[in-house]
Amino acid sequence: MKVHHTGCLVSELNNSIEKYHFLGFEKETEEIYDSKRKVNIVFMIKDDLRIELICPTDETSPFFELLKKKGSGPYHICFETNDFDKTKKQLIDKKNIGGGYIQITPSEPAPAINGDNVTFFYNKHVGIIEIIDRNTK
Repeated sequence: MKVHHTGCLVSELNNSIEKYHFLGFEKETEEIYDSKRKVNIVFMIKDDLRIELICPTDETSPFFELLKKKGSGPYHICFETNDFDKTKKQLIDKKNIGGGYIQITPSEPAPAINGDNVTFFYNKHVGIIEIIDRNTK
């Protein structure tokens, strides 16, 4: 799997864009609204490093409590895969040395990633990861 981005929760999108710009990042996308998750998203890039700035739009966003609890900053790493189902099985399989993950969201299209299917997993030794199905379409 190839790393696609690191997801960062932020409380103020424009202020965060400015701060990351100062660190050498450039906007890769315009602001994208994800109505299901009630967040605004902007991807920024520096060299080969891509970050996803995720800002809850209100208190009903599933990310609002996480932001309130953890504060702004990185919270997941996202990987691309060309074999989504196989990768999901490998992540879950406790017999697999890289396994033992718990799938915490269903697989669903991500508006900010061209509608490609994504899903999130959790492992107590790694934290939260996301995988993107590069064969969605």
